[in-house]
Amino acid sequence: NPVGPMSGFTTTTLTAEGGPWLLGPGTTFMGKDATLVIEPGATVYFPPDSLLRVRDRSTITAIGTDLHRIQFTRVPSDGPEKYRYIWIHSGGTPNNTLSHLDMRYAGAVDNRQMWITTSRVLLDNVTWSESTSKVLRLVDPYSEVRNCTFPADTGECITGTGFAAGGYFILDGNVLGFAANDVIDFTGGKRPGPIL
Repeated sequence: NPVGPMSGFTTTTLTAEGGPWLLGPGTTFMGKDATLVIEPGATVYFPPDSLLRVRDRSTITAIGTDLHRIQFTRVPSDGPEKYRYIWIHSGGTPNNTLSHLDMRYAGAVDNRQMWITTSRVLLDNVTWSESTSKVLRLVDPYSEVRNCTFPADTGECITGTGFAAGGYFILDGNVLGFAANDVIDFTGGKRPGPIL
């Protein structure tokens, strides 16, 4: 049985052996300056309409491996319902990393699976599946997206707006699924400031 529901995090480590782990309903907040570490092979279940919110200089470090990928998914017993998304708005200083991670069944509302706002984030070898919602929504990012796999039929896989001073958005080595319209739709970012 899953461990939880967890309604919030201070400084916490989620292991594969101790789980699977269950978030609480609604919004699960990370506390100010908190650190959430998710170890290789761990599984985190999201109830319907739930989301994880990384804020106030908090940090998420979820680093799997090729053989022990981290899983973010819906609760198996909840049927076809999806959860909402992960929202990272921890500020431009903490380094957030999600690597070798599979994110499935997200995007229940707001037409996004992950939202990154004015935060320093590395996404490496992340896959998204089992959803037709847009994948990434970026606002003033400091973000790198490398070696990730984006699904087809999500419309615009990546949408974004603007760059903060010193901001950046790097795409490298990704596989972008086919879409009937733009795969990437990014506005803002004009010379002499940062551009995409």
